[in-house]
Amino acid sequence: MKRVTVTLPDDLSDELHSEVPKGQLSAFITEAARRHLGWIRQGKALEAGKGAWKDENHPDLQTPEDTVRFVRALREGGEWPVGE
Repeated sequence: MKRVTVTLPDDLSDELHSEVPKGQLSAFITEAARRHLGWIRQGKALEAGKGAWKDENHPDLQTPEDTVRFVRALREGGEWPVGE
């Protein structure tokens, strides 16, 4: 564990101290930071994958109905219904 010092606006500090149970502030901030870092990583992954899907490679998934059929098949049979 490392101790870090952060500076917060007065209103945020006050709200944290009024809403988070005494003795749980570090755990609360740790969880909030982990979640936010997860969102940042997810955004980077989505950006990196942008353009990877090509409609011509998936002619069987062109409409919302195709997608519903695909997901239903996965849920019912557990198999990847490619090209049906």
